[in-house]
Amino acid sequence: MKRIALASSLLLLISLNSSGQWYQKKYQVNDINALSLEQLEESLHESKSNTYISLGITGVGGLLILAGLYLPYEINDESSFWEQVVGSKGMSYVTTGIGVFCVAGGIISTFDFLGRTSKIKNTIKKNYPVPSSLNISPKIMFNKYSRTSCAGVSLTINF
Repeated sequence: MKRIALASSLLLLISLNSSGQWYQKKYQVNDINALSLEQLEESLHESKSNTYISLGITGVGGLLILAGLYLPYEINDESSFWEQVVGSKGMSYVTTGIGVFCVAGGIISTFDFLGRTSKIKNTIKKNYPVPSSLNISPKIMFNKYSRTSCAGVSLTINF
């Protein structure tokens, strides 16, 4: 069961990243810096919404796992053919398995959308700074003549 869950998680991760960057598919640009502020804000809103949806899928998967493990499943005369063939124990396993797949897919997509949200926020900060903002960041400075480097701090004030 662990191998199946791990393999399905890896397949979901590969399928998320197999078709290129999200901004290439949506806006037909090769660099995220080519997007306008409106496009970045729209993508940020969409990415945050998808993060919450992914967290919801993870929660539903957790509830399915708990239901499969702890709630009794009863087979009666109105049960479908599939339920009668698999039985009550099998239906509990099926419910738990579906829950595991939902949790795995939800976690993978949550991390994907959180990374996308972070990238969009950093691009907005870099390309469209707020007036009168201050940015302090570490830098490594290179001297091309003596081929030496030293650590320093960069201070940027936006007017």
